[in-house]
Amino acid sequence: MDLTGLSGFSFDNLNPAGKSLEGRIRELQQKGPATAEEKELLAAAQDFESFFLYMLLKEMRKTVNESPMFHGGRAEEIFRDMLDEEMSKQISKTPGQGIGIAQLLYEQLSRPLIARRLQEQDAAQQALPQPEASQSTDHDAE
Repeated sequence: MDLTGLSGFSFDNLNPAGKSLEGRIRELQQKGPATAEEKELLAAAQDFESFFLYMLLKEMRKTVNESPMFHGGRAEEIFRDMLDEEMSKQISKTPGQGIGIAQLLYEQLSRPLIARRLQEQDAAQQALPQPEASQSTDHDAE
């Protein structure tokens, strides 16, 4: 099943400079999002990771037995939910941290966006008039 939206498209195509499209995509992914669409995708991936971490923390807290003597009631439950939510947001938005889901999602889902951008750039470069090589003429001395 093709999840990239580029059915019939090969990432092994070469550009005029000889670099594979796959290599160019990876270079641009390492630089980070460049377009508004890519930035929105990264934010959505981070939000997904944040929600996943929140649910993970919430389920982990359910496994802890609480004593009625030290349990703070409904107010403490609300506070812990808010604390878990904020911690999950901070963990997922910190560069190079989190659990890596956001980065993996971004790398996978940004491939078609970056490939389309590179194809548009290549098409624009090919549409430009190519400078002709200057031809040197030999003048025979008479």
